[in-house]
Amino acid sequence: MRKYDILSVDESLETLMAIASSLEDKGYQVTTASSGEIAVKMMRIKKFDLVITDINMCDVDGVAVLKKAKELNPDTAVMILTGNRDARPRLDTFCHGADDVMLKPCKPGELWKVVAKCLKRSELEQRQQLELHIAQEARASPSKDLHL
Repeated sequence: MRKYDILSVDESLETLMAIASSLEDKGYQVTTASSGEIAVKMMRIKKFDLVITDINMCDVDGVAVLKKAKELNPDTAVMILTGNRDARPRLDTFCHGADDVMLKPCKPGELWKVVAKCLKRSELEQRQQLELHIAQEARASPSKDLHL
């Protein structure tokens, strides 16, 4: 399995440690940030394959983290965690480009499934973009016949 880099963002140390431990047990490389502000600084320094962020944080909230992640690297998948069972805030995050939303607390098995799904979807989108780019390049440059 490829070593994916995941950034987990939550003000709750207990949640951060639980997510990191669970994902590291599955072979993922996990970096943690205890605030949205710290997460944004980290994303400016390093590219992450997936950002998992709580929606409700004091300084920089999950939607701001989501927007910054997509701005800095559109290929980064972003999963939002929320304890709010109301559907509206969850739907709003999809409007901002979230790849998935999960309710807290979640079981490790549920987390693993959603993380794998987000990473697989992101890889598929990247592959499709690469194939499209290659096809456009091929159309732009006429092929040259080889004369042997």
